[in-house]
Amino acid sequence: MFIFFQQNKLSSDKKGQFVPIFIVVLVALIIMALVTVNLSKVALFKTESSNAADAGALAAGSVMANVFNAVAQASSEMEAAYWEFFVMVSASFALALTLLISGKVALTASSAAAEAAIASACAEPCSAAAEATVAKTKEELAREIITRAFVATVMGIMVAITAYSIASYYHYRMIKDMAEEGRNSAIQIGYQFAFMNSGIGAKLKSGNPDDASGGDANNYRDTFSKFLDEISETETPQNEYTYAWKDGQDRQHSVRVKITINPVDEFEVRTTFLPWPAELALLGVGTNVLIMFSYAAATALAWGACHCRNCCGPWAPPCCACWWLLCGMAEAMLNAGLALNLIAITETAYVAVALLAAWAGLLPGPTTTNPSFFSTICWIEDIVHDRRVKVETWQSHEGAELGTLWKTSYPALYTFSVVDFTGHGKIHPPKLRHDASIIATDQIGAVEPTVDPYKECPAAQELAAGMEKDIAETLADAKAYDAEAENFESIIRTFRLEGMPQDKIDEVIKSAADARALATETRQEAADLEAALAAYKASYPSCF
Repeated sequence: MFIFFQQNKLSSDKKGQFVPIFIVVLVALIIMALVTVNLSKVALFKTESSNAADAGALAAGSVMANVFNAVAQASSEMEAAYWEFFVMVSASFALALTLLISGKVALTASSAAAEAAIASACAEPCSAAAEATVAKTKEELAREIITRAFVATVMGIMVAITAYSIASYYHYRMIKDMAEEGRNSAIQIGYQFAFMNSGIGAKLKSGNPDDASGGDANNYRDTFSKFLDEISETETPQNEYTYAWKDGQDRQHSVRVKITINPVDEFEVRTTFLPWPAELALLGVGTNVLIMFSYAAATALAWGACHCRNCCGPWAPPCCACWWLLCGMAEAMLNAGLALNLIAITETAYVAVALLAAWAGLLPGPTTTNPSFFSTICWIEDIVHDRRVKVETWQSHEGAELGTLWKTSYPALYTFSVVDFTGHGKIHPPKLRHDASIIATDQIGAVEPTVDPYKECPAAQELAAGMEKDIAETLADAKAYDAEAENFESIIRTFRLEGMPQDKIDEVIKSAADARALATETRQEAADLEAALAAYKASYPSCF
């Protein structure tokens, strides 16, 4: 073009030869401007997508941190309620055991009086009658203590255990439901923050696309607000949501968000050693103490024999016959009562064992996952959860056609953000310090774009845990070698005091030196492993 104009110009003073150069430069500037605008829009979309992922993840993570803190607080309250219940029921157990011992003491006294009455039933019926009266009185006292006070106390314990166990189970279920509702709220809030920070609102105008009488048919701001409201009102959010719209040039745009939070449905719970049906069974045994005997009839017969003996003589043979008949009957009934009395005394020992076993069964026992209705729950140990929130966003924007020479297009954009909300919190012992922080994104400087720490970190952490275990075992070996060397050195001192031959002492000295060398070598091995572990963790900065 330049040669053409140069060869065909009319005269050297003809103006206008700069026009073709200006046209070329102008076209180049236009192309560069279009490319710059296109690249800037891609960068803007990428920034908005990253902002959406980060905002959604942090918002959802913050809610989840609050949920876990609330569970820790509720677990602390459960633990306080459990210990209060345990102290109160322990006092009832102590009272029941005291009553049982008092009943046994009365039964023992009754048995001793019955034995004395049997021994003198016919020889000294008046003395036997007095002893039988004592046996009857002690038996009635034991019956009063055991069948009324003791049984009433045990029944109260059974009611208290049943009420607490049912209440603690439903309290636990309420906490689980609260945690799952909190997870749903975290997902809802995460979606709202992700979509609101994705740049959609700045690209939409006010108006109703369904209203043909007014406004621009391509305006979606009202629809977007309804879309966010529907997410917040949904009881169980979907796995992902997509919002699509068209701009004023009929170009299609869409933003898709996916939030991943593992379900909060598996709890590790500390329960008592025995479930409450087993407790009730033990306590039911404790209420079945056999006191079915009675010395009342034997006492009456013994007193009758006493009166007959007083009138017995050569002039009153019937009194003598009455004496021997009544004392024999009294002795037989006393023997029967004594046998039942001894059985009751033995049973009280078994009942005491059952009481102590039932009390010990209420102590904090094993940790179980998702306890049944029949478990007696003490508190919540932990929630089986990875404490992670992952938010993924996709943006798709259709380009514009600028005549036949130029058409813009934008690549589909994908970003993710992973938030850990562990912080310094703990469910038990309760530490209300769960806090959300971003641990990985797909931005340069965080992790490589091809690495997803949400999937990579569990394997990396497992390998690091194995290396830490090897380091601990290696250090333990080094400590054992040091102890062995010290033992050899003690033997050396003993040999020298006892005047052992030098060659024997030299052998032990060599063994001590070898043990010290092995300890040093093992410690160096542990140091090498620690350096390898540090380097490995440095290669996964988002996982540790």
